Amino acid sequence: MRRVLAVALFLPCFAALAWLRPSSVSYDGLAFVLGARSGALDYGHALFLPLLRSVSWTGLPPVLGAQLCASAGLAVALLLLARHLLAAGARPAHAWLVAALFAVSTLIWQEAGAIEPTTWTLAALLAAGAASARYAGRPRVTRLALFLGALAVALGFHLVSLCALPWLALRARGTAPRPRAHALVLLGALGLVLGAAFRDGRLPEFLRYWSGFLPTGELGPELSAHVARGARLLAEGAPVLVLLGLASFPFEWRSRLREGLVLALPYGLAFLVLGKPLVGLLAPLILAAALGLGRGATAATRRWGERRVSLGLAGALALQLALTLPQAIEWHRAPDLPRQRAELLARYLTAGTLLFSGALTNHLRFYCPEVELVSLPELLHAARVRSPAADPIEVVREEVRRAARRCALSSDGASYLQQWSGNPERLGISIAGAFLVPEDPKLALFPLTAP
Repeated sequence: MRRVLAVALFLPCFAALAWLRPSSVSYDGLAFVLGARSGALDYGHALFLPLLRSVSWTGLPPVLGAQLCASAGLAVALLLLARHLLAAGARPAHAWLVAALFAVSTLIWQEAGAIEPTTWTLAALLAAGAASARYAGRPRVTRLALFLGALAVALGFHLVSLCALPWLALRARGTAPRPRAHALVLLGALGLVLGAAFRDGRLPEFLRYWSGFLPTGELGPELSAHVARGARLLAEGAPVLVLLGLASFPFEWRSRLREGLVLALPYGLAFLVLGKPLVGLLAPLILAAALGLGRGATAATRRWGERRVSLGLAGALALQLALTLPQAIEWHRAPDLPRQRAELLARYLTAGTLLFSGALTNHLRFYCPEVELVSLPELLHAARVRSPAADPIEVVREEVRRAARRCALSSDGASYLQQWSGNPERLGISIAGAFLVPEDPKLALFPLTAP
């Protein structure tokens, strides 16, 4: 019966995600597709790019194949979450309803369609959680190896899975004695990881890259902005599950494991520091809310009965679907504006011009590879790594001077400079001197001259 339920949830989940996938893909989503196509190595997502590369062998269009791959990851995570809740003592109906509520939360749904490693990371974390619990029940080398393998997969999909180590260690803790040889296995695994990381000598480069996301300047306002952004994303992305998870907090606090809290706290702190680029850090917080709700449903059953709790969870699922489905349908039906705008810029860009672009950079790279461009997100991030106080306008001026050729700034590039507290008018540009794209009044090309 459980297998029938699993298939009955997996197939509709995957089909719905595939059918209602967003019509457009984000900057980061196309970055993953481009990286997979080029064979790039990414320490932060060492397994996700090869997974996308393998999907391309099916012959599907790259973007469609990548979206289906991420959707399959969420369907797998749904099944593993239900199994996790069942193993924790939840009633079958409650486990499947909570898992479905998690899967239809807007932010989780969006991560699946946006070609992010989040869904497969969640699936790998749940697999590692199950393996750690089996090891706690009966510590054997084979079970330890399975646990370490699942953890390695989670880290391979997203390096921030390091935040889950306290949760996994808590689940792996048991009363049975551990042979000393297991400590050697752990040390050996750590040695393999470090050896692989230092093998090609590029680890310092990636560490410097990630240091560019750390807060700079006034720490208080920046962290406050991350808190406000995280609260808004959770309120918009999983309001029903988050509220029910918070309502289940007393049951979670009185439980022996308190695993939802142990999972949520490290990710919450990581988002506080790295919140600007990593929306995926919020997904484990939603997973923690689902774990807490599962425990709360079990406790509520003893007071109100299984049927009433099931009806309450079904109502919560219906409410979240009512919030998510209109948004998903809108994403699916909306025109692919980033692609259209990238193609318009490429059409009107004078031949031989070097374009400084912002949020449309990867759309230009993917759909208009003939355009020569400078990515402002990459250029300014690299400058911030070198000097946190770097002036974005001076960085662009220096790059224009170094190019020694005709250059232009796109309107999305000007908007990106403003996000970095830079005033594009300091580059000598103005609306009067810009070329306004006739088909889209929001698009413009600004000539850039060397200082």
